[in-house]
Amino acid sequence: MRKKSKWLFALLLLLILFVSFRIFIYTHLYNKVENDAKAINELGIIRGSIQRLVKLELENRSNSDLEANIDNILNYYIEYNEDLETTKLTELKASWSQLKVLLKEYNSNPSEKGRLKVIQKSEECWELADSIVLRSQHESEKNLSI
Repeated sequence: MRKKSKWLFALLLLLILFVSFRIFIYTHLYNKVENDAKAINELGIIRGSIQRLVKLELENRSNSDLEANIDNILNYYIEYNEDLETTKLTELKASWSQLKVLLKEYNSNPSEKGRLKVIQKSEECWELADSIVLRSQHESEKNLSI
């Protein structure tokens, strides 16, 4: 009887370890998916907000809150997120800074040439932001499949 108890205890201990390991893995996966979803959403916000801000600025309707929101999200992901490729984010931030300069120049001296420069730079920002979002989605899907 004592030998059976030892085997049952060992089996129970093994089962507890297995369940604990599975819980740890699922918790880690849940947190990873949640962080990925938040990053993809906020990077999409940057992408759309840049286009919206340009549209408003070209209509002479400034929105400093939108500009500040873009800056805050970009700075957060460049400084604190280790999962995203920061090279593209830094490139997006530089392009975004150039766009802000072009918008200020356009607002102080509106011209068709300035408007076209603003639109061209906003398209460049959109393409960079879109590539970051798509890459983040791909990485998230890859992590889920693993």
